[in-house]
Amino acid sequence: MKNLFLIAFFFLLSYKLFAQRSYKELMQDNNVNFYDVCVAADSYFKTHDKEVKGSGWKGYQRWRYENESKYAPSGIRDNIDPLFVSKEHLKFYKSNPISTRRINSTGWKDLGPYRIDSVTRHYSTGLGRIVASYVHKADTSIMYIGSNSGGFWRTNDGGATWDVSTDYLFASGVGSITASPTNADSVLIDLQNGGNYVTHGIYASIDGGKTWKVTKFNPTNLGKGGLGSNFKINKVAYHPRVPNLVFVTASDGLYRSTDNLATWTKITNGSISEIDFHPTNNNIIYIYDYYYWGSNKDKVLRSLDQGLTFTSSATIA
Repeated sequence: MKNLFLIAFFFLLSYKLFAQRSYKELMQDNNVNFYDVCVAADSYFKTHDKEVKGSGWKGYQRWRYENESKYAPSGIRDNIDPLFVSKEHLKFYKSNPISTRRINSTGWKDLGPYRIDSVTRHYSTGLGRIVASYVHKADTSIMYIGSNSGGFWRTNDGGATWDVSTDYLFASGVGSITASPTNADSVLIDLQNGGNYVTHGIYASIDGGKTWKVTKFNPTNLGKGGLGSNFKINKVAYHPRVPNLVFVTASDGLYRSTDNLATWTKITNGSISEIDFHPTNNNIIYIYDYYYWGSNKDKVLRSLDQGLTFTSSATIA
């Protein structure tokens, strides 16, 4: 009887804690069954206006449409190997020599388009989407851009011609680019899924983006990221004047490294999207936490000690 009482008590406690969590939190937790998330979201929208701008209804519907086929009929979401993509990528490379992977340069003709000079009724104009960019400080004819699903591109002639260097990595998106303040050939990128922006880790180049190696900031060491995860990197940023000081804003907080991502410390929780630096004072750094249900909503967080601690501003009306 005592054991039954304890079981019932912990069941009720777990249910209460589950009920207190927002459906948006449950969407991000792969330990929660897909259909339990749907029940929580549908319950929420029974008492909240779906038509109000920013209600979250459209985002929920997109999430449901994208994910149901992945987890039906069980709804279980925590049994996917997050390293599945990278493991299959390595298998392919081992069984396919480089010589057989190269595209025959004479077998394809570039059909464009090369410029956006007309916009149709469709949301896409056909040239892809650039989400990150960097201009070389010493030579402005050298520029880097990152495409949401097209990878990392580099130009040496002010944009007249471009080369892509990430086609043979196992994910197609580059969501953020940063370069060392003392050596612009030292570049960091966030390699992400083109569809849902989930990260496969931060990659580094020491030759201006011609070749890449994964850093220690990757799904294996983090225990998150990769396929089947919701961990997203929003921005990778070198401090503009302090060598080797790197910040990573992510869906679960802010990370800080003083040794070029050899090691790092998680500084805050929340969902950090933006980071910016004071133009002259190296110690002052600003970040924004976009987590809708958090206490920092509509506030800016400021650090006076190079990102070791942060305090929030008053609410921005």
